[in-house]
Amino acid sequence: MRYLVFIGGLLILFSTAVQAETMYVSDLAEITLRTGQGIDHKIIAMIKSGQKVEVLEPADQWTRIRLPSGKEGWVVSRFLTSKLPSRIELNKLKEKHAALLALADSPYNEISKLKNANQKLKAELAVSGKTLNALKTSYETLQSKSANLLKLQANSKNSAARLSEQQKEVERLEEELSELERRQYLHWFLSGAAVLFVGFLMGYSTKRQRRRSSFL
Repeated sequence: MRYLVFIGGLLILFSTAVQAETMYVSDLAEITLRTGQGIDHKIIAMIKSGQKVEVLEPADQWTRIRLPSGKEGWVVSRFLTSKLPSRIELNKLKEKHAALLALADSPYNEISKLKNANQKLKAELAVSGKTLNALKTSYETLQSKSANLLKLQANSKNSAARLSEQQKEVERLEEELSELERRQYLHWFLSGAAVLFVGFLMGYSTKRQRRRSSFL
């Protein structure tokens, strides 16, 4: 009796394990999910190829399954497979291949990005170099102009000082000239007065001599 109970338990466990098996719809466009075993039962859903389903009750002709949406029904057993359909497997392989290609291309993409960044930096460096040279030239020109300006300012100060000295010298010479002119004028005036006075004396003396001669 105990042996029969043990066997029954094993069968129940085995049946549960089979019922929990995951299978896939084979490479067909679509298959029908029906309310019972047979094509005379009502269609409750259409299942696309590659759809994952949960097997509840396997059988030779019809198998009861559950969809991810929760719907349960019967499908033809030969349309189910434990392997991924080749189309789904191919799509997965394509995705893996694309991922590998992208992974393989990533170093080249990084190198290309680095090259572009390097070229951009070189261009910016060239522009910065030109700007720096222009600034240096402007600074040197300004420095030269500043030196010339300081020199001109010094020359201007020297010229102003010399001009002031020359102006003072001119004023001194003008004063000396005025003094000389005054003295010359006075000299001429005195000389003229002396000549007139001498002339007057000579005339007076001559006149007296004439008077004396007339008396004789």
